[in-house]
Amino acid sequence: MEFSTGELEILPFDSETSDLVVCGLALDHCPSLTEPLTELARVTRPGGRVIVSGINPLMSILGGAAHVKLDQGERGFARNHAHLHSDFLTAFHAAGLEVQRLHDPRYEADHVALKRTAMSLIPEATLAAYVGLPAVVVWDLRRR
Repeated sequence: MEFSTGELEILPFDSETSDLVVCGLALDHCPSLTEPLTELARVTRPGGRVIVSGINPLMSILGGAAHVKLDQGERGFARNHAHLHSDFLTAFHAAGLEVQRLHDPRYEADHVALKRTAMSLIPEATLAAYVGLPAVVVWDLRRR
């Protein structure tokens, strides 16, 4: 197994060299889905699998974002782009990727407990607001 880093729009791999490609929680931060999904498909062998996960678009629309600690200890966030399922389907089709399955797990109480600030201030309201909402999406794709 080999791990490498690179830009999603220009992956540092030869074409059709991977049986499985995984892209986790990254496409939410791309303004366009077309280029990165085309690249993921390019490096995948025909018949190979591509697994893509991301924050559920509803959570992006509601203001969800990836919070990070910056070098000087300040806090920041990486902007999310709320790509709807229809945006993904259009980009998958253009890239030659077929949906095999879609997983969209919902928040449960123990997941909501990870939202420490809100839980420490208003725990009942935080649980009521989040439990049952779709948290993430995981697309299981096959390259044509």
